[in-house]
Amino acid sequence: MLRAFNVYSNISDFFSSFNMEKVIDPKFNYIDCYFIDEQKEKFIFVCKVFSEKYELFNEWEIAQDKDIALYIQNELYSRVDIRWDIYYLLIYIGTDDLSIDEYHHIEKDRFCCKKYIIKARSKEEQLENMNLKLPLTSKFYELDKLNNLITDDQFFEELRKKVNFNGEILSNKVLRDIFSNKNELIEKLKGD
Repeated sequence: MLRAFNVYSNISDFFSSFNMEKVIDPKFNYIDCYFIDEQKEKFIFVCKVFSEKYELFNEWEIAQDKDIALYIQNELYSRVDIRWDIYYLLIYIGTDDLSIDEYHHIEKDRFCCKKYIIKARSKEEQLENMNLKLPLTSKFYELDKLNNLITDDQFFEELRKKVNFNGEILSNKVLRDIFSNKNELIEKLKGD
């Protein structure tokens, strides 16, 4: 597991490669720092490292509400359009896995800023997730990489829940190659 110091070193190296300035403000109570583009008109990336899963889920909203919404948006950048281009990076270095629902609980929340959980158990994992999720690199939104966020079994289980099929009707075997198994699936759906 990476330590917070190493995580911030990696983050600083990553953002400095895009000529972004690191800001540590003594008025922050909950977030650690943020990075902003040189012209202060395009992006703000707010960073907070979480060591434990319970800490992530108990504290992310407090930092968002107080340091991002009340301070960064309403005081620092209240008259600048950049206040709507804030990315809250919740850097998770803990060992517990997160479910798709846990990701969605935070990342689909639309209050005040975009939120991304960046798994960072190793430098490689951290950089891969930052490259994938942040709109700075050519790897941004590579959907094939999103497959690594959840396992096939987790995906199939979520799909089954959404379409109300149990594992007997829609087995993982059928889901893995749905086109080759379409006749079997049609028969099961008919109830034969």
